Amino acid sequence: MTEFNESVASILSSWLPISLGLGFLGVIILLFVRVIKPENPRFMMIGIVLFGQTFISGFILMGVHSKIETNARNEVKVFLHEPELVVRVNKEIIDSTYGNKIISELKKIQDLPPHHSHPTEMTELEIVSKTRTIRIRLAKDSEIESEYWVFWDKYGDDEIGRIKTNVLK
Repeated sequence: MTEFNESVASILSSWLPISLGLGFLGVIILLFVRVIKPENPRFMMIGIVLFGQTFISGFILMGVHSKIETNARNEVKVFLHEPELVVRVNKEIIDSTYGNKIISELKKIQDLPPHHSHPTEMTELEIVSKTRTIRIRLAKDSEIESEYWVFWDKYGDDEIGRIKTNVLK
């Protein structure tokens, strides 16, 4: 399902510049109709449709990105329940007690409300199971000391959620 959402997001991302151009054309048509041909409802409707489709396209794209983020977050949570996970922090294997604490904290990943901050210090985690390896990047929040932004390499530079923890060193 995530692959389908990514395909839709890719198509909509390519469509968005065209959509913005058509929206601009819609505004021009609306201004033209208002100033020069106020009695022509057909052109007025064309302008409204062209302008409105920009917002519809944008809202659909935002919804698809939200769904991708939720799916990625859930996929990571499912992986974190696999047995015998080994954790590497910045490419160094750490003891299993600390690794289990990190895994426990990552299971709490969620979509926290945004605030006026940005990610800073990046920590790379590599979590290895018997069947596969995932790479997660944690970035400390610029304002809230205990908050970390979670990025999964599989989904590029898009945040998949955040955690609040004091376990990370």
